[in-house]
Order: sequence, then C-alpha cells, then structure tokens
Amino acid sequence: MNDNVEERYSFEFLNIAISVFIFTCVLGFFVYLFISGAGDLAASQNGGIGLIEIGSLLFFFCLLMLSFISERFFWFILPFSVFSIPNAVNAFFPSIRMGEAYINPFFSLFTHIDIFLLCGLVRFASFFKRVQHDLLVIFAVFCAYFITFYLSLGGEEYLVSLMGGFQLRYFILLTALFLFANPLNYQRNFLLGLVFGCVVTTVEAFVFSYINAVPDRLASGNFGVNYLGHLMAAASIVAIFFLKETKGLARIAWFVIVLLFLCVMIMSGTRSSVLFFIIASSVFLFFDKFSKGLLFVAALMTAGALIFFYMYSSFGISLSIGVADIVSGNEDANLYRTAETSSLITRLFTWYKTYYMYLDYYLLGAGPGMWSYLKLDYGIPYVGLLDPHNDILHYAVSYGVFGLFFYLTVYFKPIFQYLKNEKYKVKVNLLYFSLLIFFFMASFVNALTWKHQFAMLVFWFSLTLTCSIRKSVNSNV
Repeated sequence: MNDNVEERYSFEFLNIAISVFIFTCVLGFFVYLFISGAGDLAASQNGGIGLIEIGSLLFFFCLLMLSFISERFFWFILPFSVFSIPNAVNAFFPSIRMGEAYINPFFSLFTHIDIFLLCGLVRFASFFKRVQHDLLVIFAVFCAYFITFYLSLGGEEYLVSLMGGFQLRYFILLTALFLFANPLNYQRNFLLGLVFGCVVTTVEAFVFSYINAVPDRLASGNFGVNYLGHLMAAASIVAIFFLKETKGLARIAWFVIVLLFLCVMIMSGTRSSVLFFIIASSVFLFFDKFSKGLLFVAALMTAGALIFFYMYSSFGISLSIGVADIVSGNEDANLYRTAETSSLITRLFTWYKTYYMYLDYYLLGAGPGMWSYLKLDYGIPYVGLLDPHNDILHYAVSYGVFGLFFYLTVYFKPIFQYLKNEKYKVKVNLLYFSLLIFFFMASFVNALTWKHQFAMLVFWFSLTLTCSIRKSVNSNV
C-alpha cells in the first residue's frame, strides 16, 4: 500500500513538474515578445490605453481566477469569456498591422484566449492519463508542424505569421486539453457558458449600434455584422437543444432566449446566416427521424430549388452575369451590379484571384496573415479586406498542403466520423454535428475561423464530436 501511495505522489510530482515547465517555456516566450520590441503596442497606435482596455483586462483576470476553482468552472467560463470580453483586452500585448494599408487595424501577436487555454492546461492537465491514440497522433503532427514552420521564418514574415497563426496555437492547446484534461465531462457547462456569453454579446450589440448610430443593421464592436449573425445562428441552435431538453418554467426561459438570438440574427442583416440556420436547425430537428433515402431526396430538392433560384430570380440572373464577367476577364463590369448581389459577386471576384495566389504558394503556403499583405499584388483592390471570406482558400494560401489537411481535420473528420457511427447518434452529438454543418457552410462565405473567437468555438465542437464518438466506440469494443 505504501508503494502505491509513493507511486501516486511520484506521478503527481512529475505532473506538476511538466506543467511548470510548459508554463515557464510559454511564459518566457511571451516575455521575450514584450522585451524584444517585436511590433508596436496596438493601444499606442489606436489612441492609447483607455477605460475600456483597463476594464476588459480586469474583467479577464477576474474570470481567469474564477476558472481556477474547478474544471467545471473552467469549461463554463472559457466560452463566456471568449464571447463577452471585448477585443480591447489584447491592446496590452505586442501587435502589428493586419495589412500594409494605414486603415488596416492592428492585431496582437498572442491573445487572451492563448493565455486562458494555457492556464487551463497547466491547472487541470494530467499528463499520465490514458489518451486516445489517434488524437495523440494529430497533436504530435500539429506540434511538429508548428515548430518547424516558425523555425523556417524570419523577419517581418515571422511576426505576421505569428499574428495570423492563432488557429494553430488554439488547436494545439485545445487538443492538449482534450488529451490531458476532462472536457467531455463538462460539455453542458461549456454550452451554458456559450449561451450566457452570447446574451452579453446581444446587449453589447444593441448598445454599440445605438451609441454609434449604425444604420439599417445591428452590429457588434467585437464581431461586426456577418460574424454576429453567424454567432447568433449557432447560439440559437444550442438554445433549441436546451429548449427540447427542459420542462416547466425553464422551458419558457429557453424559448425567450431562442427568440432573442433569432431576432439579433435577423437584425444583423446577414442573409447567409438565416439560410444556413434553416438548414442546420432542420438537420438537428429531423435528421434522426428520417431514412437515408428521404434525406437524399430532401437534399436533391434543396439543390434543385437553389438552382432554380439561381437561374430565374433577379438575384440569380444578376449573379450569373457577374460570374461570367469575372471568368471572361471583364472583372469590374458587374461587381456592384445590384445592392443585393454586390457583396456576393465581390466575394467571387476575391476567391477567383485568391485561387491564383494559392497556385504560387500551393506547397508550403505564404504564411498565416500574409494574404492581406499580398492581395494587391494579385489584383484584389479592396484595401480594407483582411481575408478572402472563404476558410478553405485562406487555409490553402496560408499553410499550403498542410492547410488543406488542417481544414479536413477540423470539418470533415468529425462529420464523416459521425455519419459512419450511426448507433452513437445521441442528441448532444447530433447538436455538434448540426453545428459543424452550419460552420462548414458559413466557412464558404466567410473566413470563419480567422475570427479568433470563432476559431476556438469551431475547434471545440470539432474535437468534442470526434472524441465523444471515439470514446463511445472504444467503450463498446
């Protein structure tokens, strides 16, 4: 018995030693960025440190301290802090401009999400627990790529890629948490934290739009317009899940929350959010109620309706003319043909030019964050545009072949794993599957995970669905 006690204490000591070592290494890297003068402070370039920046920092540290109480608190506070804390909290960190134009904003070389995930790993990780081997392989591959990629860079390219490479850092840190902590035990806490964070975002959006007199559409200081619509659409599906799972007065409360989120989504004026919400929520509500044959017929009918809409509606006709002009080389003729189609045709033009950028960097990529610096060289004239509004193109341009692997790992792996293992389609997994369908569709019209809050959210749902199904399969072998 004494031997078992000594062995347990030895493991605990080694676990603490590893945690301290990881924390010291990463903290040392952050300190190096401060003292090396790597980039300007964003706040010094944008009017200095004000009350919003100071308040955001104090709010962040309060939430961070609370998250240390227990892992249950950590997984609730993580999404709440990500979606309720203003981006101004990152004004204290070294940063560089997100493009060559003077109107492009600054973004920090690391963020409060990096710090939160790192602290959670140090606080709750157990490095000697049994882990899922396939996830461990993914973790090792991403860590190896991260190290070799940044060792190969230098100068300004290094700093730009560090600023734009938060997806790699978030994914590696979250994967480590799924390997060495217990996130599957606290899925409900995470979902509730997300809902409460979105309630705070709703209040912020109304206040921001009122103070800044935003015309026609509801906007958020943290998420703008399109990302606000996507966030509220996803939050609505999560709220519908809780609405279906609860009874009594709680059910009324969840019904009100669903209506609130749907109103904000519609008021943001993001048409794609509404369309993708209808599809994803239908998947969540009806996917497990119909046979594969009926689902296939429904998919064909939806595709047919979209083709009819494209060919015969004024929107579709205008769009088709714009596409024809872009492909034929008459690129400027119809970019702003109508108010309804200008945004989408501009996207198509940007994607068309980004494809040629990818061809020049198809193997190793140009580096994350470099798209905005290269866009003018490829005839993309939109000075204020920071990304190509398409996830897969952005991953491909940024990371080359590895970017395509990254994209497939995040979206396709959990989706196909869910479809392959039908007997493990429990309600919460169906929720994650539906949300990943939504994010997957949204990633074609916006560079979704290049908004750093969305990167954390999408990666969490992807890893949760992957690990949940794998755990169920292993327990039944």
